[in-house]
Amino acid sequence: LRDDDSPEDPTLVGAADASAITPSSSSSGPHLSLDGLYGLSSHRRGSCQYGTETGLIYSTGGGVATCDRWNAQRMLTGHMDGVIGQIAVSGDERFLALEAKQPASKQSIVSVFPVNGSTRLGQLPDPPLASYLSHLAFSSSGDVIMTVGDDALRTVNMFISLGASSWASAERVVSIPSLNPSITFLLPVPSSFAALSGTTALFATGGAENLCFWSLGPRSKGAGSTVKLARAESSFDERVLDDVLSQPM
Repeated sequence: LRDDDSPEDPTLVGAADASAITPSSSSSGPHLSLDGLYGLSSHRRGSCQYGTETGLIYSTGGGVATCDRWNAQRMLTGHMDGVIGQIAVSGDERFLALEAKQPASKQSIVSVFPVNGSTRLGQLPDPPLASYLSHLAFSSSGDVIMTVGDDALRTVNMFISLGASSWASAERVVSIPSLNPSITFLLPVPSSFAALSGTTALFATGGAENLCFWSLGPRSKGAGSTVKLARAESSFDERVLDDVLSQPM
């Protein structure tokens, strides 16, 4: 889903697994329709997502709603304590991460909900984040969340779900400036692509000129150990991006 207000800008408003909307031989007409979406409130990228089973997930004035392929709609969450910004859905469609912007401080709080319920599972630690977010995504496994800040440094944060807590508790393991003001997308790297390419990358970011893969390594030894971060940057290659997008989660 692209931003129709900026046809020259390759900004992704939301992403869909292409395999989920591939036309069948008996199908005719549109395979993904936005007709009849009640209360859709999308003022920037990241506020509309698509899940194979869940359907479209989008922000409204009263919370977050979903609309399936039969146009049946339901609310996933009610009013949030803040203005809903970025939305992310885990690859297995179990978890929903929501940014709640705090207008008074220009900061953000990210909460995690189950897709099939409305009770918050947990909140990302060390809130609030220092700025609004420009991007938010789960890893393909659903146990890592990456955010990119809307600040001048485009600060990258990564969080991991602890143990079997299913995001009831989490730890921030990365907080680093990306120093790349031209990031226009953040995508989870499917494990199938990582296996084929021999990479351990969890996420890909990029824009018109560059592509960057982000990986987490093992913890360093000793008390207060940290997780090692690795990133591999290259010039933008549409074929590589297509390979990432075409692989199943």
